[in-house]
Amino acid sequence: MPGLPPHELVRFLPFVIYRIVLGIALFALIGAGVLGPRAAESAG
Repeated sequence: MPGLPPHELVRFLPFVIYRIVLGIALFALIGAGVLGPRAAESAG
């Protein structure tokens, strides 16, 4: 992103970090068996 000013990068950084952390947490929960087809059905 050579044409992106630093303030634009800082503005998007929290959103990017949030998405990455959310994705890792979701993947970890599914891998641990906390979330899945059975859990989704029991949750309604």
